[in-house]
Parts: sequence; C-alpha cells; structure tokens
Amino acid sequence: MITLPVRPAVIAGILASCASLTPGRAAAQPPPGPRVVQAAVSEPRTDPVRDPARRAVFVVGDSTVKNHGPGEGWGDYLTPSFDGRRIQVLNWAMGGRSSRSFIEEGRWQRVLAQLQPDDFVLIQFGHNDQRELTTDRGTIPEIGEASQEVLNETTKRLTTVRTFGWYLRQYIRDVRSRRATLILLSPVPRNYWRPDGAIDQVMLQHATITSQVAAAERVPFVDLHKRLVQIYTALGRDRVTSTFFTVGDSTHPNAAGAEIAASAVIDGLRELTATGLGPYLEPTALRSLTTKPVTWARGIEGQRKADLDNGYYLNPIIAGDHPDPSILKDGGDYYMTFSSFDAYPGLVIWHSRDLVNWQPATATLRENVGSVWAPDLVKHKGRYFIYFPARTATYRSNYVIWADDIRGPWSEPIDLKISQIDPGHAVGPDGRRYLFMSGGHIVPLADDGLSVAGEMKKIYEGWQYPSDWIVEGFAQEGPKIIQKGDYYYQVLAEGGTAGPPTGHMIVAARSKTIEGPWENSPYNPILRTQSPAEAWWSKGHGSLVEGPDQRWWVVYHAYENGFYNLGRQTLLEPIEWLEDGWFRVAKYDPSRPIPKPVPASHERHGYEFSDDFTSDKMGVQWSFYKGTVEDRARYRYDNGALVLRAKGKSPADSSPLWFVTGDQAYEIEVEIEADPAATAGLLLFYNQRLYAGLGFSAKNFIMHSYGTERPGAKPAHVGQHLFLRLRNDRHIVTIDYSVDGKRWERYDRGMEVSGYHHNVGYDFLSLRPALYAAGTGEVRFRNFRYRALP
Repeated sequence: MITLPVRPAVIAGILASCASLTPGRAAAQPPPGPRVVQAAVSEPRTDPVRDPARRAVFVVGDSTVKNHGPGEGWGDYLTPSFDGRRIQVLNWAMGGRSSRSFIEEGRWQRVLAQLQPDDFVLIQFGHNDQRELTTDRGTIPEIGEASQEVLNETTKRLTTVRTFGWYLRQYIRDVRSRRATLILLSPVPRNYWRPDGAIDQVMLQHATITSQVAAAERVPFVDLHKRLVQIYTALGRDRVTSTFFTVGDSTHPNAAGAEIAASAVIDGLRELTATGLGPYLEPTALRSLTTKPVTWARGIEGQRKADLDNGYYLNPIIAGDHPDPSILKDGGDYYMTFSSFDAYPGLVIWHSRDLVNWQPATATLRENVGSVWAPDLVKHKGRYFIYFPARTATYRSNYVIWADDIRGPWSEPIDLKISQIDPGHAVGPDGRRYLFMSGGHIVPLADDGLSVAGEMKKIYEGWQYPSDWIVEGFAQEGPKIIQKGDYYYQVLAEGGTAGPPTGHMIVAARSKTIEGPWENSPYNPILRTQSPAEAWWSKGHGSLVEGPDQRWWVVYHAYENGFYNLGRQTLLEPIEWLEDGWFRVAKYDPSRPIPKPVPASHERHGYEFSDDFTSDKMGVQWSFYKGTVEDRARYRYDNGALVLRAKGKSPADSSPLWFVTGDQAYEIEVEIEADPAATAGLLLFYNQRLYAGLGFSAKNFIMHSYGTERPGAKPAHVGQHLFLRLRNDRHIVTIDYSVDGKRWERYDRGMEVSGYHHNVGYDFLSLRPALYAAGTGEVRFRNFRYRALP
C-alpha cells in the first residue's frame, strides 16, 4: 500500500475558521438496535463528459460524494484544488449507490468507457453497503471471498451477493487493466455521538475493510474516516452539528461539511508521494481553510513558533533573519547554518530532529574575515566543513573551516583564494571534491578539502526566465548539489535576493556527470513569489534534504510581507519526485498549515532571549556588529552583569551587541549602569546607517533615530543607573525609562521603523534588539528581558 502515516487532522485552519461559530443543536441520537440508514434520492442526470486532451480524476462513490438532495458531497469541492488546465475532475458518484450497485446497474462500465491510461480514480463506498443483503445495495461486511444467495426484495429473484472487499478488488482489477491509478478512501463518518461525547464510529468496520484491501492490493489509500473523526472530535458535537450538517440529517453534510471533507481528501492526496497526482494539485487551500487567518503557536517567552502541536506547522520554521540556509542530514539529526554577514561570532549551527523544531548548537566562526555570505555545511569522511564567501571593503575571497565534532571546536578560517560567491560542495564518482560557485563555475578541491586543486571554469549557463518578469537581476548564485539515482541535481537561485518581491526564485538542473552538460528542469522555476499580494516575498535560495519521513523537503528563505525588516526567514516545504526523475514543490501554500514530517514530534524549539548574564550566550545569542578579535576582550561576566568596555563615539562605531528576533511585536527591557565617561543605551539596530532607540550619558538623553544622534538634557533625577524599556509593536516604537525599575516614565518621542531594511539601508541584515556602550570606561548590563507581544 502506498501511503504515509495519517497526520492528526485537527487542521489548524479548520479550527481557526470555526473559532467564532456559534454552537447549535446537537444531532438527534439514533435509537438502540440496528440503524436504519436513509439513502439520498438521486434524480437521473447526464453522465460527466471527459476532455480527451486532459488527464482526468474520476470520483466514484455515494451521496456523501455527490448529492442531489439538501445535503452536499465532497466530490463537488475538489475541482479548485486541481490545475484545471492540465487535469479534469469528473464526479461520477451518485446517491444511494454501494460498491455493489454501482457495478450492477452498469454505471461503473460507463466510467471505464471513458477511462484512459494514466488517469486517476478515487473510490469511496461503505454507507449503502450497510443495507440489508436483500436490497440492491447491501454487501457482506468482510474482506474475503465469501458470497451468499439471497432473494432480492425488489426483483424477487435470487442474487449472489459478495463481500465489500470483493467489490473493492473488482474496481482495482478493472482500473489496473487500463493502466490507470486507483486511490481508495475510507468512508466519511456519520454525525453520531456517544453519551460520553465521543464520535460513534458506525462506519469504522467498512473503513477498516477499505484499509485492509488497500494494504493487501498495494494501492494508495487515504483514511478519510480517521481524518474527519479527528476533526469532529476536536470541534465537538455541537459545533460539528451546527456548522457541518443540515437539521435532521446525520449522514449528509451541508456545503461547509462537504468542503471540510474535501480539504481532508486533498491533504491526504498531497501526502501520497508515489501516485503521480501531486503535480496536478494547486498550491492554494480550499476556501473553508482560508476564510480566517491562521496564526502561529507561541513558544518560549511568547515567541512565535512553527509547530502548531496538532501535526501541522506554519512557516517560517526559524523566524527572523536566517538567510541562505544550508542543511545537513547526519543520521537522525539535522543541522543548518545561515549567512551571518556582519555578526561575530558568526555561522551559528542549529540542530533539529524533525525539521520543524530547531535549537542553536554553537557558533563556529570567531575571526572576522568580513561580511559572511551564503555558506555550505557538509560532512565528508567523518569530518564537518563549512565553505563560505566573505568580503571586506578591500578584499573578497572564499574560506573553509572544519571540525571533527559538529559542536566544535572549529578551526580558524582558511583562505581558499578564489573568487565568485556561494560555494556548494560536491563529490564526483571518483571521490574527487569540488566547489560549485556562483555564475555556473566549478573549481576542484584537494582531497582534504582545505585548498583548491585546479583552475575555476564555467560549466553552466543557468536557466533563462522570461524577459518580462520583474526581477532584481539575473544573479545566478547559491548552487547546492545532491546526488540521487543516476543524476547530480543542482539547486540554485536566480533573480536577485531582494528588490522586487517577485524577483528571487529557485531553479534546478541535472547532469549525469559533475561537469555537465547540465539540463534545465522543465518545472523551473521550482519556487517563486508570483505576486506582491503573497504572504512571502523573494522566495529563493533553497537546499534539498531527505526528511525523517523518507520524503524530500526544501528549506529556503523569504521576506515576510509587511515585515521586511525581520530579514530573510527560513521556510520549509515538501517536494515530490516525479516519474520523469525531476522534482517540484508539492503545491502547498507556505502561508497555510502544512503536515509535519514527524506528526507526533513535540521537540523544544528556540531558546530564551531573556538573559540574566549568569552564563555565556555569546555567539549562540549575542554577537558583535562587525566584531573583531579585540571585541573578544571587551566583555566579561561579573556577578550577574555583562560588563562591556566602551568603544567609539556612537552606536555606529561602537560594535553593539545584538541578536536576531523573529517576532512581529515584542518588548525588551534592561538595567544599565554606566561609568561617568561612558554612553550606553538600548536599540533597534540594523547597521551603522540605520538604528533607533535611546541612550544616555552623564548629562544627556540621546535619542537615536534614522541612524542619527539627537542629544537632550536628562531630567535632574536621572543619573548613570537607569532602566530602559523599548516596545516594538509592529514597527511602532515607544520607549520608557525608570530610575528604580518600578515607576516608569514615557520618553517623549515615538518612532516608526518599517523602513529599516535592506532595500533602504543595504547590507542584507535585519532590525535587531541591541545594547551599546560608547565613550570610555565600562557599562554594566543586568537583567535583560524579552517578551513577545500578541
């Protein structure tokens, strides 16, 4: 059976969509004893007509799939989720039909007459199979080959009735004989509830038989029954009844109920990676899942986190500025690092077991070699390497650091003395090592990976996007190489990483040899922001990895629409490998919940930003802006205080301490005690040209805005010991101060900081909480507090 473990179907979008609905009257409970199931009445109708120019999805079932009465069927809500240009959805289901009667009345033969090779057939039966065997519909509720002669109450003739499993196998045989793909679905549950508040799973027997047949015959299976039971259970009887069903009918849902069932079907189809159906699914979710916004879960200190704790996650997986992700699978562990640009210590490695929840492990780079751009984290013959470009105002090159333990110690950087940017490590069939570089270049490495072993040459021209696309520039960069089957696959970025939101993109190429020729993917671009209306801008710079669920995933970066100053954040999407050997994203909307690779995982994510300065979090959290070796000696910890030696004249040249946050709104607070000749303060810092906040010296308050200093006299009661609190509520900044940490006063200047970002100030950074100490002497920082705001 081609299937994946069922994700818990308490879909976050459904819960959000239903959160404000008023509970209604509960469904009437069925009387004890045998249940009498009222079948829907179907009027004669014209058969669906297929378009021979497109592939087709045939939907076969009963009135829960297609209904002509007051209820609705989920089969009528599938079409928006498919690419109608390339595939057609034909709903052949009819009310009152069972797996037996659909065949015996000749309806199945009419489906087969239209079925073509490579088509798809979705089949869900069970409700009418529960009827008495003497009717036209009933089947024996077993999986085997049993049969029974009965007197049909309508025709008054002896009729052979077989098992439910037998009829399902007949559908499978017929579809296989026509070289099409059949997908079995378990029947939707009825809206029956037990006195203890649990769903009365009266359809469980037929759901189980469907699952058993799918497993025995090795056909794809979607456990629709289980998915909907979990959704109904999460919402409760009253809400399910008032929202999803019509009065007096516990079998046939209304439009909202049919749409929820269709959403569960589409979720299940997306998870079936070997059917070939995935490329025809649209990325947008059904309307019922998008009518209300879905928000993130809240983790440590209220920080937003991706894991929704219901089997789904909501991007980004690592919020805040974590650009150019490079990911490494190492047994059951995953490690990822990012461009650190002007932060030292830099190149922080994060760790995960489930691809969704991550924690920082260590900072690997301590010597300042310039602004650090897109790295590549790899493991080769038991040793770990990070290759990365770095540049100063006068020198540009690429470097490598290495370690025998990924948590360190890491070597000092080794200059490879090569041009271009964004190295991507690869190993040829003969074991030789290479770096792929921007612009389609390649350079051989020495066996130890610590020096180059030949000249750089160009081997790939890239993929040319249409000339009318709005991009920042061609910018062929970020090559990442994987080997799968007979091919090397190159995943790279084009279009420019910032600028217009539609510019950046992920493209792919493949070759049977390291040096080419490289063939561009027919599915290019693999990923791209199509419109400024999307939630994520400038999607690009991807790395592929095989997940713990044996599926493949892509991590990439993107800017959040409306929060450009948070930098490029890390997102995760599933990909699917196609029959032609290419891959593409699995058509999920990255702004909506996506099933987790490990549904039941509950790993810890992130860490506390609050710091009492009793332990050293330098590198893992704090880093110096453009820090040098001298900055290592500027700080020390002393009895619960971070003591920082002053440097420079203002935040611009004082190398502030900063850290990355990914929350849209937050509040920070710190206690500061400064020497008489020192100036200190609390900031939101982008770079030396853009920062905002409040500082103080012996005589003045210094307002920092737009990267400028505006001193003004301090109140008489304010000395060199001060508490500062800064609130950034979705770009609106307010500041309060206190001399004792109890009675707070508002500083009379608010600010708006939405424009503190790369497209204004360059440098590919983000706006970050920061501490600074300028002038001479020392500054003591105590009790730094962080709190994310709702």
